[in-house]
Amino acid sequence: MKPNISADTVCKALIKSSNGSWDSLVEQTLHRLGCRSLLHPSLVAQVINPGLQNHHELALGFFNWAAQQSGYSHNSASYEALIQSLRNAKQFRTIEKVVKQMKLQKLELTTSIYTSIVKAQIQQAKKSLDAYRAYREMKSLGHRLDAGLYNSLLSSIASDGHIDLAQELYFEMRSEGVMVSAVGFGIFIGGFCRSGDIKRTLEIIDSAKGIHVPCFRGSIVATLVIHGLCQGSRIDEAWWVLEELRARNCKPDFVAYQIVVEALRDLHRFDEAQRVLKQKRKLSVAPHAHEYKEFIFELVAEKRIKEAHDIARLIRRANFPLEEDVFNVLIGSLSSIDADTALELLQAMVATGHIPNSLTLCNLVQGLCNSRKVDKIWELFQEFAGKGLIKDTATYNFMLFSLCKSGKVREAYKFFEIMRNNELYPNVESYNTLMDACCKADLLRPARRLWDEMFREGCHPNAQTYNILIMKFSKVGEVEEAERLFQQMLQDGVAPDALTYRYLIDGLTRDNKVDEAHQIYKDYLKSGLARDVPALNKICQCSLQLK
Repeated sequence: MKPNISADTVCKALIKSSNGSWDSLVEQTLHRLGCRSLLHPSLVAQVINPGLQNHHELALGFFNWAAQQSGYSHNSASYEALIQSLRNAKQFRTIEKVVKQMKLQKLELTTSIYTSIVKAQIQQAKKSLDAYRAYREMKSLGHRLDAGLYNSLLSSIASDGHIDLAQELYFEMRSEGVMVSAVGFGIFIGGFCRSGDIKRTLEIIDSAKGIHVPCFRGSIVATLVIHGLCQGSRIDEAWWVLEELRARNCKPDFVAYQIVVEALRDLHRFDEAQRVLKQKRKLSVAPHAHEYKEFIFELVAEKRIKEAHDIARLIRRANFPLEEDVFNVLIGSLSSIDADTALELLQAMVATGHIPNSLTLCNLVQGLCNSRKVDKIWELFQEFAGKGLIKDTATYNFMLFSLCKSGKVREAYKFFEIMRNNELYPNVESYNTLMDACCKADLLRPARRLWDEMFREGCHPNAQTYNILIMKFSKVGEVEEAERLFQQMLQDGVAPDALTYRYLIDGLTRDNKVDEAHQIYKDYLKSGLARDVPALNKICQCSLQLK
């Protein structure tokens, strides 16, 4: 037994012995390392953070396993490491249970733990009240948030419509000398003016400029106030306050005036809308594109995606152009929460002559996949590929993968042809993706054609290519073909991996070819791949069937 063990050693052993989740093999690994007698909270904390920050199931499994060991008990540091890992994975319900455990054990919730709790609540939709309660609890115990999190909390509760609490927090921030960000102030004032007294709104604006809100942008504040008033059906006040804002050096621009014009038109007050248009031509200023751009980027960085899109929509409705990078950022961020709106924005982007970048397209496709909008993916592919807007093989491959993952194998095959017609030649990843999808859909003949085509085109197969076909031939009873491919693999100098041996042994076992299966199993043990524990376990299961 080792006298001590490093957190890095434990972390690497856990990851290597698992398939991402906790099981008996992982526990056996820990026993072999002699971890039981060496456990202490700082070791557990160091294993989880940073080593398992992106492996939350392993982190939780290791944490629970440690708690069951004789003589060991967690402290605040080990809990804190686990909570951070769970927050990274958005396991919010589990975080709530873990925090309850801490309180039952009367462990101290540190500033860092409270910070993680508040951040986790803010990340969830409509959970700002819970975040605010956690903030109140931590403040009563003498803990403080940093300025960034103060602003995130202000934005969150204002966005969710808890304006009284937002106002209370805003003035607390001011009294404690916390600088209010442009995003925090903008979302707060835009929400406050929907139902709050308009004169009080102007007083808050007057007191905020330059002192408590260093990044105060007058024209954007004016737009947010006008938009908030109109959303609250306070059209006449929105019209009146245009001049009040202009007198306060918050000069309303084209966007602000256009909001009032459209609100009046919606109420069929066309004569008054014309009067506002005349004022717009005479008094308004051109929007500061760079300020709106910076504000939208700041909103996206704070995960205020809805608000960022609202600002962009207001700009577009005022017939003021968005820049290409703004389109890309908005579409990419919208794709994960509202794929339909992201698709509409993409179409608007193309209509204005801008070209989406590869990351934007991939994000949108991923969002449509997650939303099960498979037909829209195919329509998008046809449109963009037909216009030659997809310009690199990596983007094509991602789209090909998305179609295959969504079960649209025949469409993926057509897309493969489009790819070649656009002189973007498939690589081994392209062939592997489509070949795998064909095999899973029992389209073995098209898969064979792809295999033959690879060689004609001079594209060399890799281990994954061989594995795809060896697995399929083994499953459908064409073991001789699987064996032939295995021999060709060796002759071509492509090294088999643990999966190759597993698939072949499985096929030979099914076909009652005992001697051949035993020989392949022996070859595997000699190959140096036996350390691949999950694969070895599967191979052993196959080999036991031979005895």
